[in-house]
Amino acid sequence: MRFQSALVMLSIARISASALSFARSSAPPGDALVQTVYQFPNNTWAENLAPRANGKVLVTLITKPEVWEIDPATHTAELVYEFPNALSACGIVEYAPNMFAVNVGNWSTTTFAGAVGSWGVWNLDLQAWDKCDGLRGGVDRRVTVSKIAEVPEAIFLNGLTSLPRTPTTLMAADSGAGKIYSLDVNSGLYHTAIADAALKSNASSPFELGVNGINVRPSEPGYIYPVNSLKRPRLVRIPIDPINGGQTRPVEVIVDDVPFETNLYGAADDFALDNSGYAWITSDPTNILWRASLSTGDIKVIAGSTNSPVVAGLTSCRFGSGEADVRAGRLYIVTNGGMADPAAAGVVGGRLISLDTSEL
Repeated sequence: MRFQSALVMLSIARISASALSFARSSAPPGDALVQTVYQFPNNTWAENLAPRANGKVLVTLITKPEVWEIDPATHTAELVYEFPNALSACGIVEYAPNMFAVNVGNWSTTTFAGAVGSWGVWNLDLQAWDKCDGLRGGVDRRVTVSKIAEVPEAIFLNGLTSLPRTPTTLMAADSGAGKIYSLDVNSGLYHTAIADAALKSNASSPFELGVNGINVRPSEPGYIYPVNSLKRPRLVRIPIDPINGGQTRPVEVIVDDVPFETNLYGAADDFALDNSGYAWITSDPTNILWRASLSTGDIKVIAGSTNSPVVAGLTSCRFGSGEADVRAGRLYIVTNGGMADPAAAGVVGGRLISLDTSEL
């Protein structure tokens, strides 16, 4: 089904007027604090990100199989690597110092579906990236790239994280199949670790999109937190084996649904966890950044609204790990510039934006 047709079908599924007033009664507190760090050309969908200890930020594109490094200090960007034989780069995580795993495959912005048989997890070794400037002998040797594993049965490898106690064990969300794989970086072996009903896509939706972003807090190695884009519950935590990631007990619901207007992808795309017990969740193409308490499930809209361009098309967020970022509680957010729902707030180039949460 074409995206435009799905938009018409789902536009009638907006929630009640009383809920709309929740989001529109006043400008959210974060609107005035959003800063553009870097903007890509139009029709560039920035999908995920990984802040680095040096203050720079790696950004993946779903419209091209590329990883870029953006320097917030200079507002410049440099292409790190373009993966071969693929259309998209999605989830990215640093599992060891300067070692990044990336989900790579084919995802269509026309059908909003992934291609079975195209997905794998790759490794980017940036240990020499900061030490080597430019080309050596005509060969760019700054980045060492290798494929960790092919995952041929995956439909859409999306969110990606690692386990704090065994960082070389990756957890990869298959949004199309509604499951989470556990993958060993060293051996390339993987298996389905979690296939709970809470991860599945909504059968009434024209899009196969269930579990999206996933995270594990270092202070809670025995739990994984996933969000579901199109199906309730929206945010849960799942008890897991901290070594291999397998589910050990039933799902615990944190947020069942949200009290604001949603469209298409619903209420959750990806999210970041802070050290104070909150999840900061991006809603694309609802164009809202919201925060949920992990202990109570209470929700607060931080920035944006359905038709607002402030954070249009926000797809993922992470807290910066540079010294200045930590002091400011700086949240970095990537966007697709509104590509998923052009009618809501228009379309601009995908962006990396920042929000200093210490000022909220």
